[in-house]
Amino acid sequence: MTDFNKISLILLFASLSQVTASCQCPSSWIPWGQHCYRFELGNHASWSDAESKCVAWGSFGRQSHLASIHSKQEQAFIYEVFRLGMLQEPRGDWTPLLWIGLRVATTHEDLSWTDGSDVDFLNWYQGEPNNIGNTGAEVSHGIGKDGRWADAPNPHRQSPFVCKMPE
Repeated sequence: MTDFNKISLILLFASLSQVTASCQCPSSWIPWGQHCYRFELGNHASWSDAESKCVAWGSFGRQSHLASIHSKQEQAFIYEVFRLGMLQEPRGDWTPLLWIGLRVATTHEDLSWTDGSDVDFLNWYQGEPNNIGNTGAEVSHGIGKDGRWADAPNPHRQSPFVCKMPE
C-alpha cells in the first residue's frame, strides 16, 4: 500500500464519529473509540511474530497486542479498514486472513485475548471454531462477505495483522 493510500485510510477513519477529540495515537496508528489501531496489511507475519511486533510497538507506557474485539461496532471498524486496505494491495498479495489476538484451546471453551481482556464478543463463521488438527489454534479474522472469524490450523501462515493499544 502506498503512503498516499495509507494516509487516505487514516484520514477517512479519523473522520468517523468514534474518534475522540483528544487523539493520542502515534503516527501510523488509527484512533477509534478509546484505542489506537495499527494495520499491517502489506507486511505479513506468522501469528506469533505478529503478536511480538505488536508488543514491541507499544509506546509511552501503553501495551500493544494483536487486537481484541469487544463489539459489533469495533468488528465493523476493523473489517472495513482491512477490506478497504486490501483493495489497495496488488492482487498477488491479497489474502483473506487478518490475524487478531484470540487464542482457542483444544476444548474450544478456553478462549483468551492476548491483551488479557475478557472474551465478551464473538463473531464465528458457522461451524467454527473447528480446530482442525485438534492442537489449539490462533484465530484469523476472515474477510468473507460479513467478516466472520475462523480458527486457523497453521499459525505459521504469513498474513496481515492488526495491533491495538489504549489511547
